[in-house]
Amino acid sequence: MSLHRFFLAAALPSGLGAPAALPLAPDDLHHAVSVVRVRGGEELEAVDPDGGVWRVRVESATRESLVVVPLAYAEPTARRRPWITLVQGVAKGERMDSIVRQSVEVGADEIVPVLTERCVVKLEERRRAERALRWQRIAKSAAGQAHRTMVPIVRAPAPLHPAGEAFAAADAVVVLWEDERATSLAEALAPWRGRTDARVTLVVGPEGGLSACEVKALRESGAVAATLGGTILRTETAAVVAVALAVYELERL
Repeated sequence: MSLHRFFLAAALPSGLGAPAALPLAPDDLHHAVSVVRVRGGEELEAVDPDGGVWRVRVESATRESLVVVPLAYAEPTARRRPWITLVQGVAKGERMDSIVRQSVEVGADEIVPVLTERCVVKLEERRRAERALRWQRIAKSAAGQAHRTMVPIVRAPAPLHPAGEAFAAADAVVVLWEDERATSLAEALAPWRGRTDARVTLVVGPEGGLSACEVKALRESGAVAATLGGTILRTETAAVVAVALAVYELERL
């Protein structure tokens, strides 16, 4: 059975064999002690801010602190995989939570929620920041569950803008669109297959999909439209399938 994994808010203040309190954020400490219910003698993994991984044994667990003895340390490894950004039309309710959680599990490195013409959800400025914090917490939990060594970034929701940062920094932008029939995701990503330094942005619409005008604007900015197959997928399904297939194609899994 794999060990529970937590992300440290700061470097562990001791070396191997020296007891120390894990520097966890308050919500992570609560999760470890009250939800996961870690106990003395149990072993955990703790990822430091640089991506190194500690294996530790719990000495004591209280609501105030989690004291551990470091047993082993794995140095952070240089990143050798493409960077995948999911630009996702904001979906309503738990659908967006699921998109964030499962996209992180299968390999998304950054999630950019966008407000599009057909978004059912209408968010005021104040609520955008609140949603971003919620989704970032979900991303952290999913990253720990998936045993990743970094927590993917979740941006605050903003209007879809083809010239935005998520697009400007990408080597390739692929719009997953139900009306596209000719180009598959595999074909759109073929020029970048095996390139560990590639930065790819995938765009998925909300429940109602992207409008023809939005797809036209994205294409004019350099994006390629692609299909995920002959069936129409729900937005929460399309997002996860797109990320998983992109990881498969780009990393030649």
